[in-house]
Amino acid sequence: LEAAGESAWAMGQHLTAMNAQIALRAWQDLCSAGTAWMSLAASRTLPQVAQRQAQWVRSVSQSAASAAHASQAAARMTQHGLAPIHARATANARRLKRVK
Repeated sequence: LEAAGESAWAMGQHLTAMNAQIALRAWQDLCSAGTAWMSLAASRTLPQVAQRQAQWVRSVSQSAASAAHASQAAARMTQHGLAPIHARATANARRLKRVK
């Protein structure tokens, strides 16, 4: 039970820091993609369309990279949460191995 409590605490601390970073990144990506989209919509010439479409694709690609980063951050949070349980389980296994 203590290890489960420590696990929840570790994940909560990591989640608190992670939420602010992910929210900021999502807002930045949203603004970037929106700005690029509006710029593309306001294009008047074919070269402008090509340039601004490339800019919009870059901003959407960045959003996809940010989503992948969020997924990796969630995996790291899980690692932080499992660390106390893993430490207790391996310590118990070593202790029980010596008792036999």
